[in-house]
Amino acid sequence: MNDKQLIWQVTKKVRLTSFLQEKTRSSLSLNTFKKVIEKGLCQVNGKVQCFSSTQVEVGDYVALDNNWEKMTLSQKEGVQTTLYEDEYLFIVNKPSGWISEEKKERLYPVHRLDRGTSGVWILAKTRDVREKMMDLFAKREVKKEYIAIVDGVFKEKQGKIESLLRKIGEFQGQTIWGSSHTGLPSTTYYTVIGQVKKRSAVLCRPVTGRMHQIRVHLMEKKHAILGDYQYCKEFSSPGAVARLMLHSWRISFVHPYLQKKIMIRAPIPDEFFLLIPSLKKYEKDSSS
Repeated sequence: MNDKQLIWQVTKKVRLTSFLQEKTRSSLSLNTFKKVIEKGLCQVNGKVQCFSSTQVEVGDYVALDNNWEKMTLSQKEGVQTTLYEDEYLFIVNKPSGWISEEKKERLYPVHRLDRGTSGVWILAKTRDVREKMMDLFAKREVKKEYIAIVDGVFKEKQGKIESLLRKIGEFQGQTIWGSSHTGLPSTTYYTVIGQVKKRSAVLCRPVTGRMHQIRVHLMEKKHAILGDYQYCKEFSSPGAVARLMLHSWRISFVHPYLQKKIMIRAPIPDEFFLLIPSLKKYEKDSSS
């Protein structure tokens, strides 16, 4: 038995959240166990399970990280760091796990980040400001840079990925996108900025802003983003990760009201350094 995990065998069909609540004899809510699962802290039959709607069957083996409580409850859910603010914009460092589509406290999201993606997130203080910022995005006058930790080692250290993206299905109630002969044009430039055995750090510059664009482009290039269990079930890189390893690192644009160039950077999360230590030097060199 792995001493880093709690392991049980299922004796009756039940929802995974309820199973964990019962086996841990916890008074914590089912919503807490939903977060535990979505953080990648639970495995079913040896595979990380990130969908809380999952039902486990008789005979299944369920494993839970021994430190699940500390790893879930010690993190301040919903706490973000302000990166920039003026009378028009409020820009924050979105934590992984936050849903970005919703209006937040009288603020208006200008663009979306996938729930698991962290980093620079722009909100407007009025609807008019939101419209002007969305117009900049539509005209591709906002430059975006993401950092991803991906599976495998690249042969080409930089390149351009182009495809037509469209919805190709659903999994666990979530939309799956993929390349097709019909769809929306999408372009992503990438540069490898660090690598170790069986995994790489990649700087991605999406020209277009299609849903799940970077995730699909890297997955179809056989380098799925670590923690992206929606698009990849098995990784060659050893060890499970508790989040989607995609971070909105830098965004730059000309302020539509102040008419000055704004460049916002969200520090690379510590968990990225654990997987690719050389990213610390890269971040320092890029900041100077």
